[in-house]
Amino acid sequence: DPKCSWALAHLEQFPVEVMRADLETLLRVPGVGPVSARRIVSARRCGMLRFEDLKKLGVVVKRAQYFLTCGGRYASPLKLSQEGILQNLMAVERRALPQAEAQQLSLFDQVG
Repeated sequence: DPKCSWALAHLEQFPVEVMRADLETLLRVPGVGPVSARRIVSARRCGMLRFEDLKKLGVVVKRAQYFLTCGGRYASPLKLSQEGILQNLMAVERRALPQAEAQQLSLFDQVG
């Protein structure tokens, strides 16, 4: 994922506080898309947001949790290194993929 790669290469810009970040900054967070970023900006006018609220707003919290804080707190109590975040993100993606047998396709295989 290019967004995750960029975020991991620029960890000095994270974590982003959900209640203070502008729209452009929220868009750089893996797991936060344009629609959910706009929803966050609108919803935080009504009060404090928690990670449970972000999930309801369409944020993929499994990715975003490493790059966001809500009220100054991370979703998990552990602060991970770049390698730790990468390993956790890859593990989440592996579980999301179907467990079917993978087969390398060849350009020269006969069809039919």
